[in-house]
Amino acid sequence: MLSKKFQLVKSELKAENFSLASDMLASIQAENLSDTAKELHFALYSRLPAENKPVLLESEESFTAKHLSDLDNQEIKPGISIVSCCMNRNENLLKAIKTWIKLPVDEIIIVDWSSNEPVSESIKDIEDKRIKILRVEGEPKWVLTYGFNVGLRFASYSRIYKFDADIEVSDNFIELNGFNAQQFVRGYWKSALDEGLDSQVYVNGSFGAYKAHLESIGYYNELIRTYGWDDSDLYERLASQCGLGTTYLNFRSVLHMEQEEQERTSNQDVINSDFLGSIKPTEFNNQRNKFIGRTTDYWSVERLQNYSIEQVTQQEWKLARLSESIHIPHYLIDDANIYAAIHFMWHRQHQLISKARSHTSFAKFIFEEYKAGINFESTLALLGKGQTSSQLICYDGTKPYSEFIRNCQTKNDKEQIFVLAIGDAFRHKRIGEYGGFVELIIMPKEFCDEVLHARHLEGLHTKNEGKLNFVDKNTFDAAFNQLFTPKVYVDAQHGLGNRIRAIGSAAAIAKKTNRELVIVWEADQHCECQFDDLFSYDGKVINKAFTKDAHRTMDVYNYMEVEDGACKDKLIEPDDQQHLYLRAAYTFNSPLSNWESENEFIHSLVPTKEILKMVENFNLDNSIAAHIRMEAGEGLDHNTYDSVENWTQEGHDQLHFWREKSHYSHFIKRIDELFAQDQNAKIFLATDMPETYKVFEEYYGERLVYLKREVYDRSKEQIKYALADAILLSKAQKLLGSTWSSFSELAMRLSTTYSEIEMSGRDF
Repeated sequence: MLSKKFQLVKSELKAENFSLASDMLASIQAENLSDTAKELHFALYSRLPAENKPVLLESEESFTAKHLSDLDNQEIKPGISIVSCCMNRNENLLKAIKTWIKLPVDEIIIVDWSSNEPVSESIKDIEDKRIKILRVEGEPKWVLTYGFNVGLRFASYSRIYKFDADIEVSDNFIELNGFNAQQFVRGYWKSALDEGLDSQVYVNGSFGAYKAHLESIGYYNELIRTYGWDDSDLYERLASQCGLGTTYLNFRSVLHMEQEEQERTSNQDVINSDFLGSIKPTEFNNQRNKFIGRTTDYWSVERLQNYSIEQVTQQEWKLARLSESIHIPHYLIDDANIYAAIHFMWHRQHQLISKARSHTSFAKFIFEEYKAGINFESTLALLGKGQTSSQLICYDGTKPYSEFIRNCQTKNDKEQIFVLAIGDAFRHKRIGEYGGFVELIIMPKEFCDEVLHARHLEGLHTKNEGKLNFVDKNTFDAAFNQLFTPKVYVDAQHGLGNRIRAIGSAAAIAKKTNRELVIVWEADQHCECQFDDLFSYDGKVINKAFTKDAHRTMDVYNYMEVEDGACKDKLIEPDDQQHLYLRAAYTFNSPLSNWESENEFIHSLVPTKEILKMVENFNLDNSIAAHIRMEAGEGLDHNTYDSVENWTQEGHDQLHFWREKSHYSHFIKRIDELFAQDQNAKIFLATDMPETYKVFEEYYGERLVYLKREVYDRSKEQIKYALADAILLSKAQKLLGSTWSSFSELAMRLSTTYSEIEMSGRDF
């Protein structure tokens, strides 16, 4: 009852009904409150405007706000603190903290760096008095060095273990990772690579050290404000300034949760896409921050920022940053970027940089590409040093530019053709179809000169086009707009139902954005047929996926979460001057796609004559349709297309759960109830196991209708039967479907006759 009262207070506070919330809190004070309830009472009380605050009971005075002069007035006691920090990574933190509370430590400090949902709300079900939450308000973006310094400074025990919010640990972590007063212990990314576990390189940022040593070096260097090198800089200073030895964390005692690169760095100033081909953005940022850290004066405790701090409950504090970030000159940032580009070039393609007139000018060229999103593999080809044959075409001004580009397209086979244009900033576009395109690159003249110099073309004449000439930006844009037809390539994955819904969603996006839809349908173990085996379709279809090549100049959205670089449910944000490449077994996250617009396209698909002939003689008036999906349940997932490798483990577990709910016995019980209500009704059955057909045939006899076949796999013949089954299911008046089945969903999308739908495990 008390919990419900507090929920009502929260609702009134959210609605800004402060007078009513105040009265409710005043009435709650009369109750005999536990310590936890007192803390919640005061937390809600503190959200009221001053004029609405009720008088606090004397017993609650201990919870009134206390102002500390700064973060560093903690009495240091023998013991162990855990320090972590979170900005909108609450789900990961909730998983991780469940492993931390099992450790024999004295306090667990969580810095909530302005998360959209307060950390205190996310972990409220974890009751542990060792947890202390420092909520820093008003921070628009994640800065690791700022956030973790707050927690490290506040820690009140002599030894500290620092974990990111996505780090889980074993129960014996402390026992396995001790350190003495002459050491610190740290994660090491090479340990993960040695084990062949690339995703575990991020344990590199976990460490343990004495607070006195951390304080003596000023904790993290707050001049490093973007992703990369922050931990390595701290480790270097612990070793060099404190003379400490280094030991490494036991690799098996610490686990980094697997997730997408973009998810890990979503709240930071970091370029997430791998624009430089073989170089990862993490490495580029490491190099630029290494330059900043080593070039500036050594960091010290005197340069730390100042915060206001207010205690609001026994376990929660509210903070706000009072000082401005220390200014880093723009020239130093520019130098750091150029240093990182030189590092990349020197270690990977030093033969190119050696041909440039100056290292800095060529490195600046590389960095500008990096910012603009030009894939470096294209640049290597442009420079004539890549694996792909390439040709540089320069316009001679004798014909309309659009005609010139169109002529280039007709010549292009497997060869890459590049056209350079002079402009004030880098831009990169592609005109043409996949497999027959022209790369159009705008760059400032100084960089065009560098490219030509590296190719030994400066001052030369081309064989067919006369003297080298460059197109200006306006001419370039006019030709592009005339020739470029934006497309949505939809790379549909997994089984028939999955593929059709993904295509329908992409078609809706294409229609709303005036794009041409191109279906990418590659036969595989999930669906061993081609699109034209199923549908008579006039649009464009490609029978081979090209995800890697699409990344070069298209906007790629990959929802297949088990694949590297994928990010399921990422919001689709179309760029008018870029093709979209959408890869999924699901619908896409876009306001341009919804059930009605997706189904509009799906209804427009015309099955082949062969499939129409399969369904033409069925009369399903007064019929109940049942789709029973049992294969892929626990013990029935032996086929490659049902393997756990196709999904995350969580998804596979859910699959097992819902397949058990769709066992045929549940359907029989419900069908018997419906038949008792209508003695003339029939049942049309579609299922994935021959045993189920046999059971139903023996049980229901002539009241059973189904499409007979001899195959129950993912072969071309069976997929044709599957489409026919979906069409027949859609023609009944009522559907009993299998939850967590895209095939039941396909029947729903196709139907215009259902008056009622029931789903296994939910409705029966």
